[in-house]
Amino acid sequence: MNASLVGIADGEAIVYLNTTQLNCFRSKIVLSCLAPPGSGISLELNVTIGSKYIPSTFSYQPPNITFISLVETSGGVTEISGINFGANATNVEIRIAGNLCTNPKIVVPHFTISCNVSAGIGRNLLVFVTVNRQRTVSDLFSYAPPLVTKAGPSPPLTGGSINITGNSFGSDAKDLQIQFGSVECSNIVMLTPHTLVTCRVPPGTGGDIVLTVSLGGYSVKSSFNLSYLSPVITNMTSIPAYGGILKIWGDNFCTKDANVSIGGNFLCTFVEYENSTIFCGLNGGSVSNFTVAVYCDGLNGTIQRRVFDPTEETDRQSFGINRLFGRQIVNSTHPDFCFIPGVNCLFGNVSTLSLPQRDLAGDLEAVYNLTHLQVANLTRNNLKGNLPTRRWAGWCSFLQKIHQRWHPLKCLQRKRAYESC
Repeated sequence: MNASLVGIADGEAIVYLNTTQLNCFRSKIVLSCLAPPGSGISLELNVTIGSKYIPSTFSYQPPNITFISLVETSGGVTEISGINFGANATNVEIRIAGNLCTNPKIVVPHFTISCNVSAGIGRNLLVFVTVNRQRTVSDLFSYAPPLVTKAGPSPPLTGGSINITGNSFGSDAKDLQIQFGSVECSNIVMLTPHTLVTCRVPPGTGGDIVLTVSLGGYSVKSSFNLSYLSPVITNMTSIPAYGGILKIWGDNFCTKDANVSIGGNFLCTFVEYENSTIFCGLNGGSVSNFTVAVYCDGLNGTIQRRVFDPTEETDRQSFGINRLFGRQIVNSTHPDFCFIPGVNCLFGNVSTLSLPQRDLAGDLEAVYNLTHLQVANLTRNNLKGNLPTRRWAGWCSFLQKIHQRWHPLKCLQRKRAYESC
């Protein structure tokens, strides 16, 4: 500290701060003294120069706050950094949001202090630090924001309760707001103060849903995504190969905007719902196992089943394919003739044959069993027998080779006799 000596006669300077004598150096007009570490305001300062006694007062600089650490809503120890906090904790009083912060301690003399903060919520709360009657104020204190570490279980599409685990949820459920995606959770209940809450999610669908917890000026999103339960298929019927209404039973089916996939294709001519049942209209298909999937807003459930059952018509066509190939291509293990390369089907019935140069050694009359056949190419094969004249009405073209010679065959209109080669 420095003092002006203008107008004061020369002489030895003796200076006391309270009862402590200070080391001082006097120039002609300035007295400089080294003040010891301390704190306080209007401390007694006695200066004697020669025979002249000069009473005065001295104050240390007030405390100054630069940083305050976060504390969870359950309370705990906060550290306050700055300067001019002194070295004696008994001279320090700290209040946060009007509440006394207990057990103040000197962490680093003059620079860092700590105290125990009571439970609470909020951010940018006022902090008062008083050191030896000198007070400073700051709005740097905040309780920690909510932190979601786990949430579940996934609710069904009809809605349901989820538990949310984490930290800094406060102690009163009335202070909380929770959003599941864009919708508000209701019936928020504090199961364990500060760490565990439950709420009811409204009906909805979809995945990639973010949970948002709002409390005391914070609005924090979960670091992970949630979802409603995926559709679950528990059972389904099968239908004849010529088509019908497929029934699918399960749970978590959308009441609208659901799609049903049969073997990767969306083939339903209509989709209707009744409780936990989906009705899918199908025109028909091949006899084979398919993956049936119900899609609902990005979520899906699947089941592997045979959708189309063989009928007298499919049995007749299976017999015809085996007879045409001259060996058993279609059997109980591989019942679906529609998956044979070159055999194309429409609604589960053979509509086109494209089998040139396939070394077919069967009976040409087998095509009589393919009652839905429209177009065929059987060139360069070793088929035997004659074409049936009583069934070819809808063909567009047909070629065959018998005994290594080309024979063009013409398709005539329905009810006209077939012109044999």
